[in-house]
Amino acid sequence: MIELIKKIKGKINLTTLALVLFGFVILLPVFVNIFSGQRESFLLKELTLNNGSKWRADELTRKNMEEMQINVKNLLKKESHSSEEYTNAALLLEKNINEITEKSILEGQAREELYKILYKIMLEVKPLKKGLSDPKKEYIKSVYDKIEIFYEYFE
Repeated sequence: MIELIKKIKGKINLTTLALVLFGFVILLPVFVNIFSGQRESFLLKELTLNNGSKWRADELTRKNMEEMQINVKNLLKKESHSSEEYTNAALLLEKNINEITEKSILEGQAREELYKILYKIMLEVKPLKKGLSDPKKEYIKSVYDKIEIFYEYFE
C-alpha cells in the first residue's frame, strides 16, 4: 500500500488520495449491505411450485430433510429441554443444511426454491445455537413448520 502511495504521490495530492481511501472505507459496507439485502429479499420471497406441481428433490435432500423432521419432532415431544439440547439440535440442523447445500444436485429454479426454505430454517436455527435463555421451543416449532413447507413444495 505504501509503495502504491509513493507511486501515486507525484500524480495526485495526498488529500485527494486520503479522500478516495476514506470514501472507499465508508462506502464498502453500504455496498455489501445493498447486495446482501438483495439476496436476503430474494430468499424471503414466496415459494413457487413447478408449473403447479411439486419440485422433484434428489435423494440426498430428501434424506436430510427427513432427518431434520425426525429430530425436530422428537424435540417437540418433550416438555422441556436443557440449553445444551437446543444447541445440539441446532448443530444437527446445521449439519443437515450444510450437507444439502454442498452436495445436492438440484439445479435452476428447484435449487432456488429449496434455498428459500433452508434460509428460513436457518433464521430459526441461529437463536437456538446461541443458547440464550428465551423460550426455544417456539423456535423448534417454527423450524418444524418450515420443514413441513418443504413437503408442500417438493416430492
